[in-house]
Amino acid sequence: MKKIYLIIIAVMTLFFTACETDLLKTTIKEGTAPVFTASSTQVTLTRADSANNAITLTWTTPGYLSETENGDVVGEYILEISKDQAFSSITPIAAENNLEQSFSVYKLNKMMLDLECEPDVANDIYMRVRSIFFYSDTLVSNVQKVAVTPYTTVIPPAIAVPAELYICGDAIPAGWATPFPAEQKFTQESATVFSITLELKGNSDYELVTDGTGSNWTPCYRIDPSVDPVAVANGGTFVWDGNGSEYNWGSKKFKTPPADGMYKLTFDFQNATFTVIDVTGPPAIEVPAELWIWGDGLDGGWVTPFPAERQFAKAGATMFTITIFIKASTDYELITDGTGANWTPCYRIDPALDRNTMIWEGSFVWDGDGSAYSWGSKKFLSPPEDGTYKLTFDFQTATYTVAAE
Repeated sequence: MKKIYLIIIAVMTLFFTACETDLLKTTIKEGTAPVFTASSTQVTLTRADSANNAITLTWTTPGYLSETENGDVVGEYILEISKDQAFSSITPIAAENNLEQSFSVYKLNKMMLDLECEPDVANDIYMRVRSIFFYSDTLVSNVQKVAVTPYTTVIPPAIAVPAELYICGDAIPAGWATPFPAEQKFTQESATVFSITLELKGNSDYELVTDGTGSNWTPCYRIDPSVDPVAVANGGTFVWDGNGSEYNWGSKKFKTPPADGMYKLTFDFQNATFTVIDVTGPPAIEVPAELWIWGDGLDGGWVTPFPAERQFAKAGATMFTITIFIKASTDYELITDGTGANWTPCYRIDPALDRNTMIWEGSFVWDGDGSAYSWGSKKFLSPPEDGTYKLTFDFQTATYTVAAE
């Protein structure tokens, strides 16, 4: 059956005594469903060919119009793509008035991944074209099945990502001692990125390992032997080393920046790069030149001058440590003058806090003549059992810990 519409075009021709109107009659037919063809029914995509053509789709004209100098014309073509033959979910692509559509490897691969197709295996997709003329006249082509193997756009990490990551070395207060304390363990920020913020000694060595017990040093992470560690103290690239590695322990240890301080280290295994950022800032409490402990629980009590074993060791730019015997549940505090001639400043606990809950860790303040507390703070309280304890005081954060030895 044919639909007949008359499109009247008035053509005025002036003769001597009369005019004549010519009627141009155009036949609009039902049309024929387009025949749809793919240049290939099996396509394997590779990243190296991403700019090349992957597939060309062509279809025949439905032939809506005839007997006119304008030839065959349609409103638009819509390419429809689906993961199932029933086209229950369709990805439409406008093809305008063209009779073909091409896809580069990159574009077809992106479309496959957008359709949640699995990389590196053949995925069947179904294609067809819909022609639309005046909206009410729609013809749908045959369905073409194409098996497409996309590639993954996820780039594998340059270095295999470990389950855990620890730092050790001369730059760390604990040195190479094992097992590594919890503060030497990195935090995993993302699938490939690890970070840690800690006190580091200036111009000192360190490296990274994956075993917190220290019983297995392979793999370790260090610097390519051709690179100067000093030149990349604030960041660069790193490699994995150890038994069976490419370097076989021939790489170089990392070197810290020149100054002692608090640093944030970030290691990205995706591209094998790292950064070292100084986050020291001003300390919460001014760092003294020396630090001494005294109190009821120590041998000799409050006697002065203090014996040498009561002096803290400097463990970093802002950190002091001491390992000493203390009697159970006794008072102690810290001062800066080993002769005992000057008791200001001293370091104790904020008077608003319950010192009974701060035996093993907490925060501290500086007190003494002219301070904000004017001797109104509280003394520290030792653990409930006699014993040898390691005390660590960090003036950067004004925090401390007490651990049994």
